Amino acid sequence: MWIYFLHEKSEAFTMFKRYKACVEKETGACLKCLRTDRGGEFNSNEFEEFCKENGITRQLTTAYTPQQNGVAERKNRTAMNLVRCILTDKQVPQVFWPEAVRWCMHVLNRSPTLAVQHSTPEEAWSGMKPTVEYFRVFGCLAHVHVPDQRRIKLDDKSILCVLLGVSDESKAYRLFDPVSKKIIVSRDVVFEETKGWNWDMSREEIISDVLEWGDPEEEIDGAQNAQKLGTEDNENEEASSTGELRTDANENEEAFFKGMNEAGPSGTYAHSSMTHEVNPSVSGRVR
Repeated sequence: MWIYFLHEKSEAFTMFKRYKACVEKETGACLKCLRTDRGGEFNSNEFEEFCKENGITRQLTTAYTPQQNGVAERKNRTAMNLVRCILTDKQVPQVFWPEAVRWCMHVLNRSPTLAVQHSTPEEAWSGMKPTVEYFRVFGCLAHVHVPDQRRIKLDDKSILCVLLGVSDESKAYRLFDPVSKKIIVSRDVVFEETKGWNWDMSREEIISDVLEWGDPEEEIDGAQNAQKLGTEDNENEEASSTGELRTDANENEEAFFKGMNEAGPSGTYAHSSMTHEVNPSVSGRVR
């Protein structure tokens, strides 16, 4: 089962030509019949001319009678039910519905079905039995390894992403980085299939959550200890400054009285760039 995504219904003809070339190249057979509804995208003049030139028989359902093309309609319903379930399971935003549809088709093509007895559609088409060992839960958390060439010494060795399926071109997983908003293709991944991403977080909350280190209680205790140490340092500095001022005052006082004793009952002496006169008539007083 193949699936193509269209921006507009007018792209249906281009996608059909791409599909025709692909299946004819893989099988070596020619497409002989095409059954569709009566939608305008399938009834254009260029579509009809192309089918006539390549000998493709057209089968159109009666208007408003989708049961005439019941196989395709039932497959569409099955696929959309699966998409709704896997998006709801991990609370993945609906904007990722194309990725979910692609993953559902990948799983259905490798699952048993009544249409192909004792086999799977992929095995019947390619002739090789597919493996399902790489299947993981859609939308689960994935730790993607960062190559040595894309990080420096102290950078994280992995980033947290969300699984969106597998790559069509490589043997690797297709993942979404919620922080950088980019698609990443990688095979070095460790999954946490029971956990999903919290899509309600804003970009700022995501970045702050990634940068948080350690236990929040330890961070609070560390901040309180730092504040306490800072307060003690300030008190020590104030006490040290007061002690120096008191020491200077004591030295000045001692020098002053020492000078008085040296000058005798009358005279002058100099200290600290100031001149003091002693009056012998006034005992014990200095002016």
